[in-house]
Amino acid sequence: MSNSIKYDLFISVGIDVGADFSFMSIALPNQTFVGKPFKIIHSDFNSLSMAVSKIKEAEEMYSLESRIFLESTGIYHYPLFCYLSDKGFWYPSLILSSLRIAQILILGSP
Repeated sequence: MSNSIKYDLFISVGIDVGADFSFMSIALPNQTFVGKPFKIIHSDFNSLSMAVSKIKEAEEMYSLESRIFLESTGIYHYPLFCYLSDKGFWYPSLILSSLRIAQILILGSP
């Protein structure tokens, strides 16, 4: 087994989560943004499905998989996280607050 690290290119989907809505931005590996930030209204099915469509459209257009990064905001991120998981995005990652990340790195505990 090789110890080399494989670097895969991917589309980054960043989602700034709020209580009632979130903002989503899509970026290419060269840090160029695809379109404008998109407002996702959590209670609007059309808004949720449009967000998924925008991600899939970018994946097809650039022949790259996406990785989704959500801000961890108490409970507000959970419905969006589950929705994206249910739509086949197996890589929604939670971005923890910087204080929590520091605790994990320093203390080694989740």
